[in-house]
Amino acid sequence: MNFPYESLAYKGLPIIMVMLLPSISLAQRITTDAPALSSYADTEATTNVVFNAGDSDDRLFRLSLELNATADNNASVVFGTDANANGVLDREEADAVVGWDSGSWFYQDRVTGAEAHTSRTDGRRRLNWELTLNPHKAAKSVKATDANGVVFTGAVPAALFNPDWNLMQVTARGLTDPSGIVVNQVLGWGFNVILR
Repeated sequence: MNFPYESLAYKGLPIIMVMLLPSISLAQRITTDAPALSSYADTEATTNVVFNAGDSDDRLFRLSLELNATADNNASVVFGTDANANGVLDREEADAVVGWDSGSWFYQDRVTGAEAHTSRTDGRRRLNWELTLNPHKAAKSVKATDANGVVFTGAVPAALFNPDWNLMQVTARGLTDPSGIVVNQVLGWGFNVILR
């Protein structure tokens, strides 16, 4: 299965907004103008967020992903280490992926090849992902829920989190009316990703 985190040719991009809220300080908003939206359903929008996964001593990593989910669209939040420092996660740098793909929530550990999928119906959906880390900051277990209940729970591969990660890439494809990607770093440790 191919996930939408590889760099692709863009036919049109929506405005991309990135909001980072480190601790309790004021948010920094960056808005990038882009060409008019494409009339094609495969329009892709991508943004990259620099962070340091090893900065927190918290043993719970949180991620929420909210979007208008359909059987025809997808969104991915990819974590990895930008080894070549080009500002994007190349395919070989991507270690873990969490997201929505054509009718189901999924996660994929690119290091071990482990993955899981849970089907859901169309609608405005929000995945709440909580990854428990062991004392060495490796993944131990996950509890992920949405409005329908448990999506994923239980033990996960240790490689599903790495304190060396320094980049998060958010990609959305096929949204009916995308106007932006909003990323908030939350108190404690984690991110809220909202696809409008």
